[in-house]
Amino acid sequence: MSLENDQQLANTQHKLSLIEQWIAEARLRPDTSQNRVSLCSLVQTANQLREEIIRYRSRQRRQAS
Repeated sequence: MSLENDQQLANTQHKLSLIEQWIAEARLRPDTSQNRVSLCSLVQTANQLREEIIRYRSRQRRQAS
């Protein structure tokens, strides 16, 4: 996935915010195998979204120069 415009950026930032809330909630749950798998998946997804946001902002900065 590659962000193409500011609207997609805003949507991705919103998704990241929700996922970060879910991560915080998952960390409060008991440490079970299922919770660890869910937490790991959420963290991976959050990292992917962060990378997309960074790439988009980097492209925007290059185009502005």
